[in-house]
Amino acid sequence: MTARQQGEPRVMVLHTGGLGDLVLNAELVVGLKQSPDRPHVTLVCKAEMSAVVDLYPVPPDEVIRLEVNPLAWNEPSEKLVTAFRPFFQELEARPVDVFMDATFQPSWLGWIAAALTQPKRACCCTAITEPHVFVSALSQRLGLKPPAIEKIERPSGAHEIERYRLLLRWMETEPGSTFPWPITPELEATASRLLDSFGFTKGEYLACFPCGSLGAEAKRWPMANFREVLLHVNEQRGLPILLVGENREREALNELASSIAEKPAKVAVSCGGRDGIAALAGALANARIYLGNDTGPTHLASAFGVPGVTIYGGGHWPTYAPWGAGSIGLVHPLPCFGCDWDCAFGHGICVEAITPALVTEAIDDVLRAPVSVPQVRTVEALPREVTRVIADAAPRYRAAQQDRAERWIRMIEQNVALERAEKATSEALREARNREEALQRAAVSTRERDRHIGELEKASADRLEALERAGQGLQALDNEVQQRAADVNRLTEWLGERDRRIAELEKASTDRLEALERVGQTLQVLDNEAQ
Repeated sequence: MTARQQGEPRVMVLHTGGLGDLVLNAELVVGLKQSPDRPHVTLVCKAEMSAVVDLYPVPPDEVIRLEVNPLAWNEPSEKLVTAFRPFFQELEARPVDVFMDATFQPSWLGWIAAALTQPKRACCCTAITEPHVFVSALSQRLGLKPPAIEKIERPSGAHEIERYRLLLRWMETEPGSTFPWPITPELEATASRLLDSFGFTKGEYLACFPCGSLGAEAKRWPMANFREVLLHVNEQRGLPILLVGENREREALNELASSIAEKPAKVAVSCGGRDGIAALAGALANARIYLGNDTGPTHLASAFGVPGVTIYGGGHWPTYAPWGAGSIGLVHPLPCFGCDWDCAFGHGICVEAITPALVTEAIDDVLRAPVSVPQVRTVEALPREVTRVIADAAPRYRAAQQDRAERWIRMIEQNVALERAEKATSEALREARNREEALQRAAVSTRERDRHIGELEKASADRLEALERAGQGLQALDNEVQQRAADVNRLTEWLGERDRRIAELEKASTDRLEALERVGQTLQVLDNEAQ
C-alpha cells in the first residue's frame, strides 16, 4: 500500500534521460504536484539519476529506479525480456490513470511501459516516431497489446522547458514556479564538507566541468582551451578552480588540474564520491560562476541560480539552450546542425570553432555584471569555403545514416520474421516429434494388441475343441439318458403290472379270508349244536 489517498489520479512519468534531463524534468513533476488535482505522481528514471529527484522543491510521491539501460538493447530478443523482467513485473503491478513518456528521445520502452500499466490516457511529446517493428515484436513476445499513445506536437526548435510545459497543458495544468531551487540544510552540509576539504570558500570559486557526455565526445571543447581560459580566470580574478565530473573522468581532470597548477593556481578535483550527485549539486550551487560543455551540470548549476558560460554545439541546438539567469551560451551555427551528435566529421567543428578568447570575454562579462536573462552569443569564425563544404557533406552523411538506419530496421524485421519462422518450424517439428512418438506408442500398442488377439484366438480354438468334445460327450450322455428313459418306461410298465397282480392277489386273499371266517363261523355253530 502507498500513501495515495482514494480517488487521487495516478500519474506515471517515465524519463530515461541523463542528469540535465532530470533537472529540467522538475518543471513537469513540480507542475503536476502543484496542480489542483494533486495527483499521485510516480517517476520512473535511471537508477544512477534518481538522486536528482531529491533536489526537487516538490518531489514525486515515489520513484521507480530503472537498473537496465533500454538504449543498450537494439533487438526485441528473449535476453532483453530476461534482463527487464523484474522491471516489467513492477510496472505491471502498478496500473495508472495517466502515463507520460517525458523522455526527449524516447526508446521502445515507453510503449511497452504503457502497455504494462494499462492507463486510461497516455502521451508523449517528441519528434521521434514509434519504433513500430521493435514494439510490435516485443509486445507479441510479452503477450501485450500496446495502448494508443497520443503524440503531442513538439514545435521545431522548442526548448526542453517548453516541451515539459506542453505536457502539463495536455494535463490541463498551467506551469508553476520551479526554479531556482533552494539549497536545503542537508545539501549545504554536504557542500561544506567538500569545500572545507579543498580549502575553498562558498561563492568564491569557479566550477568547471570540461568532460561529460559519454558517447557524444564531439560536443567536448578541447582541454587545451579550457586550460587557457581557467588560467586567465585564476590570474586575472584570483578565483580558485574546482574541476567536477564523474569517476570515469578522474584521469582527464587530474591531468588538466596538474597543467593548471604548474603556473601555480589553486585547483581541486571532485569526482563522484560517496555523496555522488548531492556533492556535485552542492559544489555547483555554491560556486560564483560555472564553465563547461553542454552537459548535465550546466542545467544543475542553472537550477540553483548560478550564472556561467556554456560552449554549445549543434547536436540538439537549441533544445538545451541557456535558460538560467546570468547564463551565456556560445554557439557557432553550421549547416549540419541537428545531427544528434552523430557528427559527419568525427569531431565537433562547431564546438572547436569557438575560441578561448570568446569564452574568456563571456566569463569576464558574467563576473563583471551577470545579466538577469540568459543570453545566446552567436559566433561566425569559420571561412565560407569551409561552411560550403560542410553544407555539401552533411546532407550526404545524413542520407547515408538514414539509409543505414532503414537497413537496420529491415534487418530487425527480417530477424523477427526469421525468429517467427524458426518458432513455427520448431513448433511443427515438435508436433511432428509428438506425432512420431504417438505413432510409435500406437505401433507398440498394436503389436501388444495383435499378441493378445493371437492369444485369444488360440484360447478360442482350444475352447471350440473343448466345446466340440463336450458336445460329443453330451450326445453320448443324451443317448444314454434316452436308453435309461426307455428302461424306466419298461420298468414302470412292469411295476404297474406287478401292482395290478398284487391288487388282484390282495383281493383274492381278502375273499379267501372272508370265506374262511364264514367257514369258521359255520363250524362254531355246528360245534355249538353238537354240544
